[in-house]
This record gives sequence, structure tokens and C-alpha cells, in this order.
Amino acid sequence: MELATLFSVAYRYEVPIGSIMLVSDMPLQRRGIKDKKLHDEIYHEHMGTHLDIALDAISNLKARWPEVERQLHSEW
Repeated sequence: MELATLFSVAYRYEVPIGSIMLVSDMPLQRRGIKDKKLHDEIYHEHMGTHLDIALDAISNLKARWPEVERQLHSEW
């Protein structure tokens, strides 16, 4: 839901954004919705890697910004 808000505001103000999500519920599968214990396990096991990937993506964008900026375009 939080991402929907960010993307709605970005759309309104014509700001190109992206996201990297850590999805831990799979509600269409049997026992796909996590309980507190499983929630803690998932976040403990995957959060560090998830943050590393996100920070690496930001570093790459920053290092290559002149090249990336020339390629950015929007339908808005």
C-alpha cells in the first residue's frame, strides 16, 4: 500500500521512480500468509541482502548518472 501511494504521487508530479520490494507473503498458496515467527525468520534471513541490492542499485545510478539521465524519458 505504501508503494501505491509513492507511485501515485510520483505519477501526479511526473517523477520517474522505481522500487525494490521484499515480498514475504504468498496468500494464494496454502499457509502462504506468514505468522509472527515466520515474519521474523524471513526478515532476519533476507533483509541484509535486500538492502545490499538496493544500495548497490543506488550507487550504480549515482556513478552512471550522466549516462542514465540521457536515457531517461517519460510518457508523461
